[in-house]
Amino acid sequence: RESYRDIKQEFRGGTVALFLKRREQLRDYPLYPELAYHYLLLRLNREHQEEIDRFLHQYDGLWQARQLRAAWLRHLYQKQQWRMMAAYFRDAEASAELRCQYQHAQFLAGHREQALSEGLALWKAGFSQPNACDPLFQLLIENGRITEAVAWERFVEASRQQNFRLADYLTRFFTSREYREMATNVRMMRREPGTLAQFSDLAQRHPETLDLIGQSLEKLAGQDAPLALRHWQDLRQRYRFDPATESRILQHLVKGLHLQEHPELALDTLNSHLMLASERLLEWQLQALLRAGNWKKVDHWLAGLPAGLTENEQWHYWRARIGMFSDDTPGRHQALLRMRELSGTRSYYGFLASDWTGKPYDMQNRPIAVMDWEIEKLAELPAMRRVQEYLYHQEFISANREWQTATAQLSDAQLLVAAQLAERWRWAYQVIITLARAEYWDDIGLRFPLAYHLHFTDQAKKHDLPAPLMFAVSRQESAFMPFAVSPAGARGLMQLMPGTAREVAQRHGIPYRRSGDLFDPEI
Repeated sequence: RESYRDIKQEFRGGTVALFLKRREQLRDYPLYPELAYHYLLLRLNREHQEEIDRFLHQYDGLWQARQLRAAWLRHLYQKQQWRMMAAYFRDAEASAELRCQYQHAQFLAGHREQALSEGLALWKAGFSQPNACDPLFQLLIENGRITEAVAWERFVEASRQQNFRLADYLTRFFTSREYREMATNVRMMRREPGTLAQFSDLAQRHPETLDLIGQSLEKLAGQDAPLALRHWQDLRQRYRFDPATESRILQHLVKGLHLQEHPELALDTLNSHLMLASERLLEWQLQALLRAGNWKKVDHWLAGLPAGLTENEQWHYWRARIGMFSDDTPGRHQALLRMRELSGTRSYYGFLASDWTGKPYDMQNRPIAVMDWEIEKLAELPAMRRVQEYLYHQEFISANREWQTATAQLSDAQLLVAAQLAERWRWAYQVIITLARAEYWDDIGLRFPLAYHLHFTDQAKKHDLPAPLMFAVSRQESAFMPFAVSPAGARGLMQLMPGTAREVAQRHGIPYRRSGDLFDPEI
């Protein structure tokens, strides 16, 4: 372990002498592939091709092999070794950048038609591809593959995905009056959805634009929902929207009508199209009726819904809740029975029902039954030994990668064993994630661990905060992963943004120097 740390430190400085000196004695160490991988990253050249080939063969399937293969392909591309790339390229493992570079290399190696065909498929994506694709895409242009029809196909897809900058860029490929007018119409629908009636014939000539008309209706519903409703009623007579699109349009219409103070029209619209309504929209409508405080109207509306739409616990709870205020004694009794039945479930509404009936919460805890020998057998696998070593060295990103690779093909029953192994290692994050992958929800102790217990309880006492709330926030936000970083930049167990952390630290006198401090559980 000491040698591993020393060699990794040496690699950071770009030297390999210590690795070469201790390589033989480290071959049986679980993390030897990690060291060999970093060594070869520093030796990406033809002189070490044989070693690279040997590593890729011996460790095929490890994430280090995938990373090394990608790095080697990039090196070959930079060195213009076009023909050699074919021996190493694997499409299933390649990023968009690598796919573009490979097809560019194939073209230059003489496989022109295949490269142009594959390159066109990459170009048609409804989103911007990386800059590394530019040489390949330039070849498509020079060889006349970007026709107006092809550009229109990508324009529609980019507009559908709301990548409007890309859509606007693509208009440069439209040279005929017909395509320029079609693009102008689509852009007008997008920017001024109130003008939709002017372009309602567009989908008749170009059915692929029907999704874009649906998106314009959704946008118009947020501006003028009654007008959007009239357009929708007209368009439904002329076109056949797919059910998912109609469901989205209905949701925007109902919400728009409510927010623009047309609650009765919103309810009528929803009731007329109940089979298109998502469960989320029905819940939203229920909340709107509850906020209005008209319990009889809520009861009447719930009673009129098709049975198949109202079978979950939320609907049962609100029917029972309304019934408990009934003037009818048998009705109140029936509502109480419903509440008692619901209080036996482990859910938000089950807990609310328990509060009403005075029963303790029923957690329905069923711990996993796994034998010790099953856990020990799993722990002896080479991949799991690597995971354990990564955890020892606090290399959590590598530990997670290795765990994902090692457990990718496990059955649900085997995942339960893996979750128990992670619990032995006090690795709360993978306990939670692995149980979720196995869809096992009934081992409450494993699903809701008290990770970093001393840190949380100490801080709770120091700042007069409820420790259970702190555990709950961390479990929800990071699943107890101290080095978690969200796409927005939130960090650490509690997923704080650096700016927010700085402000809170100043207000409460907490030592805080830099954003990296958020990865320290003690802070």
